[in-house]
Amino acid sequence: MPAPLSFYADRLAKLSLIISDGGGCTAMAEAGGIPALFPQESSDGQSRTIEVVPDHRIKSLVLLAPASVGFGLTY
Repeated sequence: MPAPLSFYADRLAKLSLIISDGGGCTAMAEAGGIPALFPQESSDGQSRTIEVVPDHRIKSLVLLAPASVGFGLTY
């Protein structure tokens, strides 16, 4: 007998992402991080943030060598 829908809905409401490289930027933005453009990447030479609507279902991230410079994170 299959589990009731509420069983699956509870689990689908809590996502974890495991991702690497450039996908790490996407995952951080989707989880609520605030990505930014560097001055040399914009047409007017000004840095600016990129508006992203976060997905609040994402509760945890495992980032493997993420391209995180656009978030002000360096290692």
